[in-house]
Amino acid sequence: MFTAVSLLNEISSQMVAPLIPILIAGVLAAGPIAIGAVEGVASGLAAIPAGLLFGLVWKLAGPAAAFGITALIALNSAAWLKRSVPAGTATGGRPAR
Repeated sequence: MFTAVSLLNEISSQMVAPLIPILIAGVLAAGPIAIGAVEGVASGLAAIPAGLLFGLVWKLAGPAAAFGITALIALNSAAWLKRSVPAGTATGGRPAR
């Protein structure tokens, strides 16, 4: 049950996130600088948990483990992103050469 609720929560947050710049530009009549500032603050706040995890692993297991875990997370994210992009969309619909 918890897994289904977590999945639905993730889906809903991913659906709403792209609408935020439209809301800022359309409803609040803000320019590109305000949109960039909001996106920058959001990215910075999203990075805080990763930094805390890195610091905790560094303290408990040492720098090699901290950098190793960070590399594994990055590779996992890159592999997930590669699987999530449909074939041909990254090259404008043409097959990559």
